[in-house]
Amino acid sequence: MVVGYRDYDILKLKKNNLEIENQKLKEQLASALNQQSEEQHHWHRRIQLPEIEEEDLCSEVLSIANKFMYMSLLWLEQPDITFEMELDDEYDPHD
Repeated sequence: MVVGYRDYDILKLKKNNLEIENQKLKEQLASALNQQSEEQHHWHRRIQLPEIEEEDLCSEVLSIANKFMYMSLLWLEQPDITFEMELDDEYDPHD
């Protein structure tokens, strides 16, 4: 089959249009999947926390939350093992 320059240009234009349409459809699919995921997993939304007016209490809560976050990052990968461990005698929760 012999294809002339004009035919080649037309085919190339059709190919480019199909690629653009394909990209738009992929974006629509990704958007729909993201929206569906957000609807199913509403816990992803940031929870509005109450403000703590007392500075000392606020500092203590933040400190405890930070300790928990770091500890959970280290140990909660294996919760069965984590919660079977005994407390260390030298552990002081006020450190």
